[in-house]
Amino acid sequence: MGCYDSIALYLCVHLIHQYRLLCHKRAVPALDNHWEQLLHMIWPRFEYVVKMNIQSIQACDPSKMAALDMRPHYEKHKQEQQKLQ
Repeated sequence: MGCYDSIALYLCVHLIHQYRLLCHKRAVPALDNHWEQLLHMIWPRFEYVVKMNIQSIQACDPSKMAALDMRPHYEKHKQEQQKLQ
């Protein structure tokens, strides 16, 4: 699995959890093994990606970053100019 999108992975885990609850409410135990296998595939990757994100934030040095540009975005400025015409 080569996904680096932590939000997508978390959404998958959440969907699995919701479908698992739905199956339990409807008394469908046949899919328990399927949901468990999916979680065992996705959860380690989710943990890995989150740890990488944390390490990236910890390693970031704000003093080396460029100054933030506080001017309006070019497209926004262009739209405002068109409204005035």
